[in-house]
Amino acid sequence: MNNKTREKIRLSEKVGFILANYGNIPIITLVSSFLMIFYTNVVGLNPAAVATLFLIARIADGINDPLVGFLIDHSPVGKIGRFRRGLIFGTVICGLNYIMLWFGPIWMPGIKLLIAYVSYLLIGLTFPIMDISLNSMLPVMTDNLEERNVLSSIKGISYMTGTLIIGIAAPLVIAGGTLEAYYSLIFPVVAIVLLFSISGAVLMRENATLSAQEQNQYKIKDLIAIFIKRPVAVTFLAGLFWATGVLMISTVDVYFFTYIIGDIKLLSTAGIVGFIGIIPAIILSPVLIGKFGKKIVNIMGYLIFIGSLLIRLFDPTSITLAFTGKAFSGLGMGLNFVLLYGIQADNTNFVEYIRNTRVEGAIASMSSFVTKAAQGIGGALPGYILAATGFSAGAAVQSTATNQGIIFSALILPATALVIAAAVFGFGYNIKKKELTELNEALKMRHGDL
Repeated sequence: MNNKTREKIRLSEKVGFILANYGNIPIITLVSSFLMIFYTNVVGLNPAAVATLFLIARIADGINDPLVGFLIDHSPVGKIGRFRRGLIFGTVICGLNYIMLWFGPIWMPGIKLLIAYVSYLLIGLTFPIMDISLNSMLPVMTDNLEERNVLSSIKGISYMTGTLIIGIAAPLVIAGGTLEAYYSLIFPVVAIVLLFSISGAVLMRENATLSAQEQNQYKIKDLIAIFIKRPVAVTFLAGLFWATGVLMISTVDVYFFTYIIGDIKLLSTAGIVGFIGIIPAIILSPVLIGKFGKKIVNIMGYLIFIGSLLIRLFDPTSITLAFTGKAFSGLGMGLNFVLLYGIQADNTNFVEYIRNTRVEGAIASMSSFVTKAAQGIGGALPGYILAATGFSAGAAVQSTATNQGIIFSALILPATALVIAAAVFGFGYNIKKKELTELNEALKMRHGDL
């Protein structure tokens, strides 16, 4: 690492950051949106069995992710840095495991449920290595708050546009629901993940200065003390409910557009409409943050998102209301995404200021755990509801009870999760803009950057 943190980040580093984030998106996005319907409709697994798998894996992640973050934080810095090395290694092993996650149960049908469980549990070990390493990069690329806001916006925009691309392309590729269609989707995606993530790791730099004391970091027993710091705990608890709502929608949307709207291809159009809603969020967020602060703008995003779901309850079968809701969902989600990783980086600085240790991996490990816990809950609840309401994988039309379960899972449950997220963050988060500026300046002096 450099002897002094650079205030400005090179264009090549920003390009690398964009590529690495695009490379990170497909892994969880496709699992969240399409793995359940692939396992139920193509592999032939029971929805309840898949839901149980999601929950078991997420319980395991409660141990996996903090340990992975701890190991990354305590690994040698090396010539290419601590986190870039983890990103490259994690991408390779996760990519190989990802192929088995999708097609292992098909290739070994006699033990398909076992293969599904083993490969999905292994994703809980392999994906965090690349994900935590990538999410640890933002705090160490720069200490400059303006540059961090730029990187946070880049990350948010990358995730939103990457998710949009997948949301448009994937339903069109797998519209027929055949195994060959999934081959056409997953293998090219894995190639893109490898190319983008490794190229991004090569282009990025870890610029923050680490003293010998800071490189020693923290001990495992310190993890709880780090995670219960109020801003950290509040951010991740709110993030858990928010991400659960988002990932529940991702899981159920493919069922919703197949059985409630009646045309899975319209899911691609809905993705485009959602992205149109994101554009004002990207344009307005810097102005809104400057005027109201990150906390208020984040709550604005929650409330808009909630309203976008509730409006669709007037007529769940209405394509017009579905697209209108998607547009406003994009606006609310866009505001949340732009702020998400910037707030996480602020929390990293807060903990360093309080404890005088760098905790990028620890904070990023909680982010990874929150995402996957939300994926488990957001995937499991609809799975159990589908099983309880009599979902039939081979039926072109589902029963009234099943359709009601799909609507409940796609609209009411996510809205409830988002209401809780808004309440937790609104009443709990307590770092003000002035305090953040002061502690950041103090850290610069501690690092010798002033």
